[in-house]
Amino acid sequence: MKLNKLKYFIPLAFLILLIPSNISHADNKNSGFSVTPIINDQQRDKNITTYFDLLLKPQEEASVTLAIHNKSSKEETFVVEANQSTSSNSGAIDYGQFKKTNKLDKTFESIVDNRTQEVKIPAESSKDVTVKVKMPEKEFEGILLGGLHVYVKDADKNIDESAQITNTFAYNIAVVLRNNENTPKSNFTLTDVKAKSNHHYPSFDYVLNNESNKIESGLDITAKIYKKSNNELFLSDSSKDLKMAPNSKMVYTTKSVEKYLKSGEYVLKLVVKNDDDTYKLSKNFTISDKQAEKINDESNISRFNFDWKYIALFIIIILLISVVAYLIVKLKRAKRG
Repeated sequence: MKLNKLKYFIPLAFLILLIPSNISHADNKNSGFSVTPIINDQQRDKNITTYFDLLLKPQEEASVTLAIHNKSSKEETFVVEANQSTSSNSGAIDYGQFKKTNKLDKTFESIVDNRTQEVKIPAESSKDVTVKVKMPEKEFEGILLGGLHVYVKDADKNIDESAQITNTFAYNIAVVLRNNENTPKSNFTLTDVKAKSNHHYPSFDYVLNNESNKIESGLDITAKIYKKSNNELFLSDSSKDLKMAPNSKMVYTTKSVEKYLKSGEYVLKLVVKNDDDTYKLSKNFTISDKQAEKINDESNISRFNFDWKYIALFIIIILLISVVAYLIVKLKRAKRG
């Protein structure tokens, strides 16, 4: 594909959040607008002003309000979305997407009065946008974490089509909801492993689930994949300082490995470490002949990708046999002479 036909859409999500080490804030002065949470009397800690943190009773109602300032020289239409927090595939907390989450009786989207709002704001002006929430009927421990995702409507339509790189800007304001101050225990599960071709070499996707109503941060994860028939290590991969949203899943892609992939039974052994403990998980999976053939065809790995130590051993054996044969022949000739 020619370079002038390529476009890379790089969404820059700015997380305006301040839960220690779990949620961070990033701002961009050139985004053309700004968003500020208006803290009210229901805020759990009045010293926290960059996100909402509400301690509410079951079925209690609350309002969260944002001030959106249009810094551009023309009227703009802004979209405010209420999204459940999710875990990105790179190990970060994401508030900018609407997608299904793990086993939640209630999601942030389901307890707001209006999941999506649009507001027109004149040039160099501000407007407030309010979202009402009603807590679930059943009390829960931990937190229900959502976010208000704010962006300019149809911003990408105003971009020059000849541009090879386009940036769309958005702000995310976290909304933390809780019934009590209790923190549940960590609970991880491993539900799926799939082989694939990644950058022309075999790689694997695995699904790690955070089953608890708590943010997991500072996760160190080590993944090792073994061939079950001989317990041979096929791949080892590690990642540090990952984050996961409460009750969410992360589809993580391992590094690629320069090995020919054979069909058969494999096992993924995962070690997850957080600040409190170490968790060991494992998952058996099978790679069919058809899967292995497809991945190898898409990869740059030869079927004859032998281990050099075996090649060297084979050469040494051939040389020894040749030397012995030469000595035997020479000895026979000497006896005849």
